[in-house]
Amino acid sequence: MSRRLLSVLLIGAAFSGSLMTTAARAADRDFCRNYAEAAVRQSRAADEHDRCHRAVRDDPARWSSDIRVHMDWCRDAKIEDADREREARKHVLDDCARR
Repeated sequence: MSRRLLSVLLIGAAFSGSLMTTAARAADRDFCRNYAEAAVRQSRAADEHDRCHRAVRDDPARWSSDIRVHMDWCRDAKIEDADREREARKHVLDDCARR
């Protein structure tokens, strides 16, 4: 096999492998719907606690009550990033609602 052909095959294999990894880790529609609904519930819960208003004011995108904001963000995110974002909201909400 020529070096050129071998190089083309290796590059193609690496490229297709990276596509599969990205696709496997990208959030799908059902996951994002669940994520966005939870984000809106968390936003509404934060609105119910005066002590949470500062967190909402300081990071309005994270605490948006617009489900589309969260859906759009999630569709471009990796599942791991969406899970971290959900956990971050949970920790802030637990902290400010508990005081």
